[in-house]
Amino acid sequence: MTQTRDIFQAIADPTRRQIIGMVAQKSLNVNAIAKEFDITRQAVSLHVQFLNDCGLIVIKKQGRERYCESNLAKLNEVTDWIDQYRKYWDNKFDSLENYLAKIQKKGKDRKIEKYNTLKQEENILIYTRIIDAPRDLVWEVWTTPEHIKEWWGPDGFSLTTKSMNVEPGKIWDFIMYGTGLG
Repeated sequence: MTQTRDIFQAIADPTRRQIIGMVAQKSLNVNAIAKEFDITRQAVSLHVQFLNDCGLIVIKKQGRERYCESNLAKLNEVTDWIDQYRKYWDNKFDSLENYLAKIQKKGKDRKIEKYNTLKQEENILIYTRIIDAPRDLVWEVWTTPEHIKEWWGPDGFSLTTKSMNVEPGKIWDFIMYGTGLG
């Protein structure tokens, strides 16, 4: 069967996410699923079909009934997509911690224990990292262009901040230059 729906569209809807959770626990028919919602059976059927189209659930016939079973392996596509951002921020925070250690003149034998979490709340991914440095210093290094250029960006690149406003929803405008490009 050709996949005609996008998995990200499937998990974007809270009703479909709830259906996935239900059939992940046990195989259910559409009537059993529909009983859990304040929408019509037809609306639930459309959600089930959407999930089937993108491969998150499989519909199997047992006599006259059609049962929905989960195919959670399809969520690996979502995990892979999120993982690229986790890796990106791991790299950024590693660079930040190395820079903080350098400016605090801490020894190279210092062991940094990482505490990372990545979670989703509503439509926001939240990445948390505990950094072993004074809060004021972390804030200064995070928000001062002279410091940012020392740790932000890939190796071999330089960074120039054009403007920066660290208030929520404001803009950081920067230019990154790579060596040997162009």
